[in-house]
Amino acid sequence: PLWATLFAAWSAATDGAYSFDDEHFKKYSHAHAEAVSLLQRDAMYIRQKAGMKGPYDGGNFSATGLLDVPLALPHVLLLPSAPVGSLPAVR
Repeated sequence: PLWATLFAAWSAATDGAYSFDDEHFKKYSHAHAEAVSLLQRDAMYIRQKAGMKGPYDGGNFSATGLLDVPLALPHVLLLPSAPVGSLPAVR
């Protein structure tokens, strides 16, 4: 699965200092909960170890678990989402 592959890559990018339990990625609901929790805790560390700087730092994600700005990590750019009705083009 994509999440497991990304988390394995992030583990490798941090020389094994960052790890994850593959068992949490067997079902979507578990994967989502685990991914949000782990990324809240470790996203800034993963970015730091990869030498990533710049504007796509996830904003308040570490505190809230919600993306209000994009979050760039090695191998992926996570984008905020919005309900379709809140988009200007569909008003």
